[in-house]
Amino acid sequence: MEIKNISEPILIKFTSLKFAKSFRSGTIYMNTMDYFRRIEGDKNTRGDLFEGTHGIIAKDDFDEILPKIGMIFSQEEKDIVIGGMSLLSEELKYYKVFCMYHLNFNISKRKIEPIDNRINNFGDTFVLITKFEEFKRRIVKELEKEKYNVLGFAGDDILYYNYDSHTQNLGPFKKLSSYSWQNEYRLLAEPIEPTLDPLIFNIGDISDITIIGSTKKLIEEIHFDEKGIFVPNYDL
Repeated sequence: MEIKNISEPILIKFTSLKFAKSFRSGTIYMNTMDYFRRIEGDKNTRGDLFEGTHGIIAKDDFDEILPKIGMIFSQEEKDIVIGGMSLLSEELKYYKVFCMYHLNFNISKRKIEPIDNRINNFGDTFVLITKFEEFKRRIVKELEKEKYNVLGFAGDDILYYNYDSHTQNLGPFKKLSSYSWQNEYRLLAEPIEPTLDPLIFNIGDISDITIIGSTKKLIEEIHFDEKGIFVPNYDL
């Protein structure tokens, strides 16, 4: 199948066939940041101990910054620290996230940035969103209903940072550079009441604005042709 009228961004959800079908039927399942902090045995793909990190304080800045936030360390304790200190946000752990892959491409050069083979670890099936603005509109329309525990909603690309020696502010749209191969675009829902329950809602069938297919084939075969971007799809 070709995407003829290309609009950016092109976002892709990689998952199992079961959940891909559920997603295409309109079900949006948003886990908490705390959930991703606690995933066991999957730390290099979905799990991230530093998910929702508020910031990093460099060791050289301890004396200036730590007293301002009510933390007093002895010199002996400071000497044990290597590099710096990460501050995990208690508030952010309750935020709900929905993660997708942002496909990088250049229309004028007719080139698509290769998708890392590690993406296969997310699942054997992809759902590619061809009209993101319409997808987002349907989500916002549903979340505007008062029955949901949602105060605010946002979406953006993840910025990847190096865990080095300088003090820096982070937040819900930043992750360690070791995850940069995931090219993540994140939808984020801020809760009204703090709860570790996932946010689950349905926006109606989205098969009209999505393509479903094999993750492995997508990685191997997606390319520009004379009609647009060729996407290998399932005939469901």
